[in-house]
Amino acid sequence: MIKRWKPEPIARLTLRNGKKVEIERNIIMGTCSFGFESSNISIAIDNRLNEFDTLDTLIHEFLHAECPNEKEANIDSLSTSVAKMLWKIGYRRKQIKKNRPR
Repeated sequence: MIKRWKPEPIARLTLRNGKKVEIERNIIMGTCSFGFESSNISIAIDNRLNEFDTLDTLIHEFLHAECPNEKEANIDSLSTSVAKMLWKIGYRRKQIKKNRPR
C-alpha cells in the first residue's frame, strides 16, 4: 500500500460538537473534507491566496465544518461578511516561527 504524503497541519482544533479538525495549507482554493470516521475533518487552504482571500476561505471552510447542513449560499455570504468585518478592524495573519531542530 502506498502512503500519500500529507503536509503537517498548521492548526488543530475541536468543534463545538467534539469533532477534531486539522487545517493545512495546500494548492487548492479551499476544501472541508469529512473523513470516514465522522470525528475527522480536514480543512485545506490554498497557500497562493492573498491575505484577505485566505481569511475568507478559512472562515468559509470552518463554517462548513461547524454547520455541515447549511446551504452554500448562506455559508458564502456569512464567511465573506465576517472576513470583511475582521479585515476592517485590522485582523491579519501573524507568521509564527517554529523552532527548527539543529
